[in-house]
Amino acid sequence: MSRRDYAITRREDTINYTVKDVEEADEDEVFDIGDDLEVDLSGLTDMDGIRQRIIMHIEKVKGNYKDQTIEKLDDIAREDKRKRQKIVELLKKIQGTLKKFEVKEAPDVRMKRGSAALEELLVTEGAMKNFEIDFNQRVSQVTDGECMIVVSGETSAGKSSFLNLLLGEDILPVHHNPCTSVITKISYGAKRQARIIHMDGTTEDIEGIHKGELKERLWNKIYETDLDSREKKSPTSEVQLSLPISLLKSGIVLVDSPGIGENSAMDSVITHFVSEHHIMGFIYVIKSDNAGGVDEDRLGNLLKVIIDKQKKKLDDATTLFDPKCAIFVCNLWDNVKSDEQTAVYDYAVRKLENYWPGLVKTSVIRFSAKRAKAELSLDRDYITKDYKLFLDNLKELLTKATDMRVKSTYKWMETVLVRSVHHLKTIVKSVDDTEQHLKVKMKDVHDKLQSLRQKSKDVLQDQKCQIETSVKEICQMFEEFLRQDAAHFRLVHWLQQDLTDINADDIWPDLKKNIEHKMLERITDEFTKWEEDNHKCQAVEQEMFNQIKFQLCILQEDLNCIEGELHSDTNSVSSDDSDVVTMRRRKSSLLNFKLRRPGETDFGALYANPLPVKLVSKFLHPLDSITNKLRQSRIFEAIENVRWSKKMEGYKKEPLSTAKNISEKFLQRFLHSEGECDGQLYKFVSEILDRPRELLEVIEKNIPALIKSNEDLLDHISYCRINATESRGTYERMMEDLENLKHHLMEYGTGNIYVDDFMGREIRLRDAYNEYGDSENFRCSEIILTCSNNTQSSKRIPRGIWTALQSASLYDEKDEQEDAILIKIYLPLSGISEPFKEVTKLRFLQHPHVAKFLGIHHSDSPIPAFIYMDHMRSLKVYKNSTFLKMAEEVPRILEEVVQGIDYLHSKKLVHMELNSNTITVDFEGTVKLTGGCLPRYATFPMEKESIGVGDFVYLSPDVLRGELYVACADIYALGLLFYEMFLNLRCFDNQRTMTLDLFTSKVDPKEMNNVSSLCEQANMTESTKNLILWCIDPSADKRPTIQVVVEKASDFKCEPCLTNARRSVFSDQRRHKALRRGTVRAPEIS
Repeated sequence: MSRRDYAITRREDTINYTVKDVEEADEDEVFDIGDDLEVDLSGLTDMDGIRQRIIMHIEKVKGNYKDQTIEKLDDIAREDKRKRQKIVELLKKIQGTLKKFEVKEAPDVRMKRGSAALEELLVTEGAMKNFEIDFNQRVSQVTDGECMIVVSGETSAGKSSFLNLLLGEDILPVHHNPCTSVITKISYGAKRQARIIHMDGTTEDIEGIHKGELKERLWNKIYETDLDSREKKSPTSEVQLSLPISLLKSGIVLVDSPGIGENSAMDSVITHFVSEHHIMGFIYVIKSDNAGGVDEDRLGNLLKVIIDKQKKKLDDATTLFDPKCAIFVCNLWDNVKSDEQTAVYDYAVRKLENYWPGLVKTSVIRFSAKRAKAELSLDRDYITKDYKLFLDNLKELLTKATDMRVKSTYKWMETVLVRSVHHLKTIVKSVDDTEQHLKVKMKDVHDKLQSLRQKSKDVLQDQKCQIETSVKEICQMFEEFLRQDAAHFRLVHWLQQDLTDINADDIWPDLKKNIEHKMLERITDEFTKWEEDNHKCQAVEQEMFNQIKFQLCILQEDLNCIEGELHSDTNSVSSDDSDVVTMRRRKSSLLNFKLRRPGETDFGALYANPLPVKLVSKFLHPLDSITNKLRQSRIFEAIENVRWSKKMEGYKKEPLSTAKNISEKFLQRFLHSEGECDGQLYKFVSEILDRPRELLEVIEKNIPALIKSNEDLLDHISYCRINATESRGTYERMMEDLENLKHHLMEYGTGNIYVDDFMGREIRLRDAYNEYGDSENFRCSEIILTCSNNTQSSKRIPRGIWTALQSASLYDEKDEQEDAILIKIYLPLSGISEPFKEVTKLRFLQHPHVAKFLGIHHSDSPIPAFIYMDHMRSLKVYKNSTFLKMAEEVPRILEEVVQGIDYLHSKKLVHMELNSNTITVDFEGTVKLTGGCLPRYATFPMEKESIGVGDFVYLSPDVLRGELYVACADIYALGLLFYEMFLNLRCFDNQRTMTLDLFTSKVDPKEMNNVSSLCEQANMTESTKNLILWCIDPSADKRPTIQVVVEKASDFKCEPCLTNARRSVFSDQRRHKALRRGTVRAPEIS
């Protein structure tokens, strides 16, 4: 029987093909499936395209993927807005608190008091420049909800076609030559309108633009195809285009830019824009049909613009660009031959890795705008696989970029508050101290600060010497490489085509300079190849960063100890414990703040990821610094003209020989100053290893500033003691207010800012049967859809009333390692809108029987997925698959569950879904609860009169009637769990066919479960039987507390009814299969 006949026979008259059916079918069967589903296959010539169209047709049932993505983008924007509003609120509270303590100083008083004194200390140590200016800048930064994404690309890569596809209509002109000549910002607007900003500062508004009128009314103002005209700077500076396009409603602003590297006029346009605006992401369109050839010059120049801006803006409030917020679109993929696609893609990735710091391979997408548009014209629900991948990357880009914007301001506030509280604590503690004790302490602290200053100088000098030693070692190794015959030959020998761009009419100094410049480019290429083979520079750089970080930690500990002495033994209202936790978890000192900006997130393009050597050597420093030395003096130009003319004649007769002679001499000069600090080779290598020096410069600047700030603090204490009572009152009130704000800020940050957000590309689902099987990309919607279908797959996903659990792994692409995790997904019925208060609580849970919470993932579901450490399975699956004795396992399991619930209740949390399907255990059988939420009202289906009661039986009668789910409801569920585990029966087994409404009105747990009689028949002790009856009492007020249950659970191991304990109906053969699933792939169990 054919696949088609089998499918029709099995499914009777309903044809219900799956994606797997299409992927595994042979060619004839694919056409049969297409016919059965009545899919229009016209215009398709390859089998892959036919399969993809049929798959898109099958997946239509899930809804339009682009519409779903837009909804998710809107969710991300709403969540970002909520965070930004809270950040602005906190910023204004801090600003208002500081203003409240402004003290008007007398004209003859030099020392400041109140918030002015605090501001002066913070300015000295570099935490801020000015209270009012800095706070206003931060408020302005987070008030703006736009996410500006620059779209750039290569000539004829189809950038405009791609943008038109993304926007859903022909907004931009499509031309085979470059045509974009000015910056065009495309953002959301209720009406179609444009604003043109001219170079002279004047503006021109164009309103009432109807669909289809853009070409007539706007294109001639912003697009230029004539190559000669493009060499000149456009009189238009920028065009701001507002369109009612749903994709842009989330705050995404697409910036269509001229391609960088085309000419100086176009370069100046993009350079000026990037330097003056807050760019949060990049989309770079690559011309794939050029054998995957990435235009290195354009990409390198683009990165040079970005990194130059990073250095200039380091001290500003601006959130700096993270290179991971980038998507690379390999467009025109339909023009790449199928048998060459893998090689072309891998080649493109390698080329990008040569230039883009921290490139994530999944951000490089094969794409065909032409095919995607053709499929959409056939059916708007036909979203190609590549288009889906791009939309997924766009969601991740928006999530990461908006998160960085909020985190940047949060970290600044955190630092300001922590440092402020430190200074205030010191003042409050010291102002009432005895004169003698204070004098001794201040001298001791002053001596230690001086010692620390000298120690920091010695450490920094030692690190600088190590850098110099490493540079000289690399110089020696690279020189030996260049002196090898093969490398020497590649450098100094020329072909005629190598010299085609050298003008024979030039004078001799210019010709010589051009050849020497080409020699430097060749040396750069040789160095890049040498580094790719040896990885010496990256190894040295990484070692230096590790050494600097290690030494910095030592200096930081010394500074922490000194600052701790300044306000030790304080009896003020401050919370020392909070500071200890904060310093341990996030090291919120100013020094760490100043260095984590470059080292962790914001300055990522320079420090967070290794800069590819090819980028550094070719675009950032060495060529510029060395070619400056090649300029010839023209003082004696008239005298030298005769000699230069003779040399030019020689070049015209023997160009290859002349070029070789120039190259030989240049190479000798380049290598001559071996190991010397003024040699060209040394300067070349030194520039490539410049980043460790830059980091040392940051440290060298800030350590003395911190020491100076503490010394000024000691002076201020002496001044405050003149009027100790007034000073103490002012600073103590200020400290109380700021301490409260600090607690508020950190509580908010724990649940909203410092939650690890895992990207979709980092999460891979585990195979349904094989723990170590191949993984798939993770989408919440897929699991939710699976749970909603009554299929074998849905039965394999443990789920409760409102949640589902899925085994998965975190994949580290860089290290190619996977760590087991468990994903908890809230189903649509949960009714949860904002889980972040729960996230705050979950982050601090530490108990052997509560799963370790790792973070969240913003997927295509409104509620983020919760990520827990380790692979786990439900208690039901464990019980039916373990070979251990149930008589020993049941008491242990129940006791661990009770201990876990006791801990959750102590943290003001409830489990809310307590049954054998939702209780999770690790592979050793240890209970690890993943339930844990704030008390809330249960949500029920609308059709209570017709829907079956199902697992709602585990909810207590009071919760079923609409009362708040609190701790006593967990006690009720525990009672039912005891009943099921001890008696090996399913509670309410005969009532599960009842409707939810009927069950709610008639529920009687004791009678419906026949508890007393069944317990007696099982020879259960009176103590356990009474505990069960007590727990499932219909009245919430009469149930025991969790402490009573904990005490009683310790006696479970002596329960005689467990002597004959058995598993559920689960054959030995199935148990053996379940055990083997961890290592051997087993067939599906029907």
